[in-house]
Amino acid sequence: MKSVKSGSPRGMTLIELLIAIAIVGVLAAIALPNYQSYQQKSARNAGAACLIDAQQRMESLYARNGRYPPLGASVTVLGYTDDPHRCDDDDRYRLSLVMAIDPVRYSLTADARGSQAGDGDLLLDVDPGLVNPDERQQKRHRRPDGSVLPGWVFKPGR
Repeated sequence: MKSVKSGSPRGMTLIELLIAIAIVGVLAAIALPNYQSYQQKSARNAGAACLIDAQQRMESLYARNGRYPPLGASVTVLGYTDDPHRCDDDDRYRLSLVMAIDPVRYSLTADARGSQAGDGDLLLDVDPGLVNPDERQQKRHRRPDGSVLPGWVFKPGR
């Protein structure tokens, strides 16, 4: 008959298992908000790319026709098939166009939707008539509370 050694444990005790689960839980609590933040930034970059694409289409339209679309025009004049245009397959931003009364000014907006709504809308105001090239294109970020910040880089809660 073989005797079992009492000094060598063959598995984890309940306390060791609970400690391991607690450590995994803490790591998940730290990692999940960072992951969600990266997803939000990625979607914001997709919305910004959508605005840049629409601006390039506007300038191409101007180069072909010698004028911008009339007041009240929709994004379908830019070659998009839907109005408002879905910027990505997940439908996190919808593109809209607002022509100013001044025939050379226009605004493009990527309206945040769904899970992206907490991040806010992206705005691109274009005024080719301004002398200073740095002022011809204004990138802004409208937060859900209605406040507007310069630029498209935005940290939620600030």
